Amino acid sequence: MYQVRKDSKKNRLYLTFAEPSRQELRKALKEVEKLCLTLQPNFTCVTDLRDCVPIIEENKDLFEKKQNRIWGLGVGKTVRVIPESDSSLNLVQSLRSIAVQYQTDYVTSIQEAETILDTYKEEIDRHKSPLENEMFKIIDMDGWEFEKCYLTYDEAFKNLKKIRKTGRQTAIVVGANVSVCNNLKKARQEK
Repeated sequence: MYQVRKDSKKNRLYLTFAEPSRQELRKALKEVEKLCLTLQPNFTCVTDLRDCVPIIEENKDLFEKKQNRIWGLGVGKTVRVIPESDSSLNLVQSLRSIAVQYQTDYVTSIQEAETILDTYKEEIDRHKSPLENEMFKIIDMDGWEFEKCYLTYDEAFKNLKKIRKTGRQTAIVVGANVSVCNNLKKARQEK
């Protein structure tokens, strides 16, 4: 069994796994991908694995695929909820053996996970408003960069949705180096 849901207001994905079958894990992966595309970049994720310990090791490839897709679709931080038991150490070691490029914490309750991610979101929101010279650009995890730079995060995010619809599903918004953007503007003007 599994459950995949989102909270748009918190910009958060919630995943719960309770000894799902391999087929259910594949189905969950597809649902995760769809929901991630509806969240803003730098979203957070709570993964409840308290009732999932036995199946992690035998389905490591699917969990690795899920983690890589979440990373590619713009996750900022995740918190994994694990059981309060001796087996949780083995679970953490098993999950850490899967290469993860984003921040992950381990806790034993949903409330702890919420607190950590709410604090992270507050920190991101505090730094979200652009500085006087800060700009934003759209890139994708395959090394592609959209040539246009945006003055506001909101403008970039609005265009991100359009770009994702053209097939660049892994595109995200990042802070742009102003000098790079200025060079792009100059190059466009010279053409």
